[in-house]
Amino acid sequence: MAARALGALLAFAAALAFAAALAAALWPAGPLPSWWDGHPQVDGRTFEVKAVHIGAFGGQGCNTGGAGGCAEIRVSTIHDAIGAVGAATAGLAGVLAVLLALAGLQMSDRRKGLAQAAAGAAVLAAAAGGVAFAVGPTIVSSQQVGVPIGLGLMLVWAGAAAAIAAA
Repeated sequence: MAARALGALLAFAAALAFAAALAAALWPAGPLPSWWDGHPQVDGRTFEVKAVHIGAFGGQGCNTGGAGGCAEIRVSTIHDAIGAVGAATAGLAGVLAVLLALAGLQMSDRRKGLAQAAAGAAVLAAAAGGVAFAVGPTIVSSQQVGVPIGLGLMLVWAGAAAAIAAA
């Protein structure tokens, strides 16, 4: 009984992590830190007066000093494709984590099948997050621009770890 309750708790934690990661991917300028978030490095030099928030499908760059305006950032199509796969797998893994948690609380016989599906989706989401991390935020610019990883992408891996532990 205690193992099922712990599994349900971990599955709910995984669902929350996946939901937050998905929100950060789809709403990069929102209240949660996006997949890539922070002060950009342009040609090796960090700009402390600018902030960049990039999710799965583009992002926003803001002037934190001076005038304080924000503008949309264009990213490459490969970033959009990888972002779409990452967001889709995180969403699927989140839904399966919720179903696994509910099945664990109800002591359902379908729990084993859901556990395998949730673990498989979590592995796919973690792999998609790994690919997104490896490719990075490819900003369309004449200069080399780098952005630090944000909490949103880390939440994909935290959700995957919790979902696999819950299974």
